[in-house]
Amino acid sequence: MADQFWIDELAKAKAQAVALDTAILFLYANPHKSYTLDTGQSSQQVSRPDLDSLQSQYDGLLNRIASLDARCNGASQQIRPGW
Repeated sequence: MADQFWIDELAKAKAQAVALDTAILFLYANPHKSYTLDTGQSSQQVSRPDLDSLQSQYDGLLNRIASLDARCNGASQQIRPGW
């Protein structure tokens, strides 16, 4: 069984991903409006020009979620050099 710390981290990362995804979808649907993004750690106004940054953050969170999920479920990770 995974340590409770990692389970909590996974839950926080998933909540942040949902918040980012909601903001991204809102901004695509309403390009001339801004959105208050509340990740649970901070709150900020975002608008259409912020989409690239939001998408990058979202992609990073998805990678973090995958890593945390693997850690919580006992999967091992192998890191191999790219050469």
